[in-house]
Amino acid sequence: MKQIQLISLLLLAMISFYGNTQILQSTNFIKGGIADAEKIIGAYVLPIEKGIGINDAQSNLHLYETESSNKVNFGFSVNLSSSFVSNAYKTYNLNELGLVKFQASDPNQTIAQTISGSENTIYIESKETYTALTTTFPFSEQRPILKLESPEGVGITAVPFARMSFFVEKNGNYLNFKLLPKVKFSENKIDVYAIGGDAQLNFSSVFSKMKSWPIHFYLLAGYNFNRTRYYLDVKPDESYLTFSNPIDQKDYENQLFQITTYVVPLQLSIVKPFKKISLALNGGYNYIYTSGRLIGNFPVYKRDPSSSFNVVVDNFVDPINYKKFLNEFFVGAGASYRLEHFNLSLNYNYSKFQNLNLSIAYLF
Repeated sequence: MKQIQLISLLLLAMISFYGNTQILQSTNFIKGGIADAEKIIGAYVLPIEKGIGINDAQSNLHLYETESSNKVNFGFSVNLSSSFVSNAYKTYNLNELGLVKFQASDPNQTIAQTISGSENTIYIESKETYTALTTTFPFSEQRPILKLESPEGVGITAVPFARMSFFVEKNGNYLNFKLLPKVKFSENKIDVYAIGGDAQLNFSSVFSKMKSWPIHFYLLAGYNFNRTRYYLDVKPDESYLTFSNPIDQKDYENQLFQITTYVVPLQLSIVKPFKKISLALNGGYNYIYTSGRLIGNFPVYKRDPSSSFNVVVDNFVDPINYKKFLNEFFVGAGASYRLEHFNLSLNYNYSKFQNLNLSIAYLF
């Protein structure tokens, strides 16, 4: 098991996309209102959610029938996959989120970055205000209860992922079990766990008349589960506001933001086999269901009804649990090279996100 975890850590070493600091920035909006924070967080992390779903769907073996595949083979593979975020998913417009509690501080600057966007930020503030004392006449002014910069993007358009798999195959038919054991990285502030499997059917192995055809048809179906968790530290800011109720910072420990993704891919491949090489055209449909949850106790500010100079903190446990369907059709092409105990495949798929997938398999 230690060897598997070591391989997992080496695979995840390439991942610089899953920025914990930026995720923490986005979850701080919970302080201004649950419903609006859900919309802002959901818009910010959408490239991760969609990228993970597409990576899970396309992380397949791409093993096809060759002269050396007419016996039962057991094997192990490493799969590297990356989805590339399209420009439409690099920004979002605050005015299109239907916000109730928040607004752009500058009405002329409403375009914020997603996690795959640039470092540009805008200020977002709560519509609810409190009275703050000043040193000039009239010695007080109305200020928003919460004013934050929108989280920066990390400026990376690729959403990478990696996993291992164990399989049994014969004549291009296979059962494949995929796994990434729970691994923590980014100074133990992020952990990732993934499991899944898929099965492929070679029609020519079932229908004898198809064996003489110059092209072969394959049908693949699978199921994938992915959980990515961010460890948070969202607490009331006592240096900025005066709270009417007592605050115990220990109440806000053990906070998480969790992205859970369920993926069911369905793919049809048209394959031209050669002696050791197979060329494929792929097409299909990916069912992608994702949810985002804030887990733990979180502070939400509101104006003190008994004193306009103070702010009250309400605590909410597990305040956010949103769900999205990110289903899509895709087309693609790829090549697979098989030599004795090794199979190397490279595949490109096109949908709202482009995806590149590399699989290196060893057959015992």
